Amino acid sequence: MVMKKGDAHSQGKWKRYAVLFSFLLLLFVACNNSGSDRSNATSQNYNANGKDTALMLQTAQSILQLIQSRQYKDLVAYVHPEWGLRCSPYAFVDTINDVVLMTEDLENNNHEQHLWGYYDGTGDPIMLNTEAYFNQFVYDRNFIAAPNVSINRILGKGNSVNNLQAAYPECDFIEYYFPGTEDYPDWRALRLVFKQYQGRLYLVGLVHDQWTI
Repeated sequence: MVMKKGDAHSQGKWKRYAVLFSFLLLLFVACNNSGSDRSNATSQNYNANGKDTALMLQTAQSILQLIQSRQYKDLVAYVHPEWGLRCSPYAFVDTINDVVLMTEDLENNNHEQHLWGYYDGTGDPIMLNTEAYFNQFVYDRNFIAAPNVSINRILGKGNSVNNLQAAYPECDFIEYYFPGTEDYPDWRALRLVFKQYQGRLYLVGLVHDQWTI
């Protein structure tokens, strides 16, 4: 069959259109995939509420390092300048009676004893100075190496009422958790509570939790 000159020209034109369309389609798919990759990479550092979880974890690690090495004066830089740092020995946050350490308390640690609450089981008063309290009700495990870490999610659950989210509305927390065993359910948890203030992330609460009778 002999192809006419007009037909050959028309077919050539459609071939060029087909090649151009294929190129544009590939370019569109590539751009979409690239945008999806960027979105996925970004979402790894943010939770559903748009919080910068990478910054929270980095700040929490720095705080734990200071507590681990008992550098309480340096901890001042992370404590909320107006709210101070409330310390709760068990899961229930007593917003009226829990000790609140202000920056001057951490800077001038004079070994004065405080009533931090009452021991679970006995009801005896927890009368300790700041360092003794931190040893017993803050860093009683090597939390910087805790096997489980969560953001805004409670891992350790016991008999004590947990009112953290009611006590700290619009705040975020990171929990460091050591699980117990069936034979010895001596689990431990430490929750660092953060609040945004003037564009910075500050520590406002240390909530210790553990297995209780």
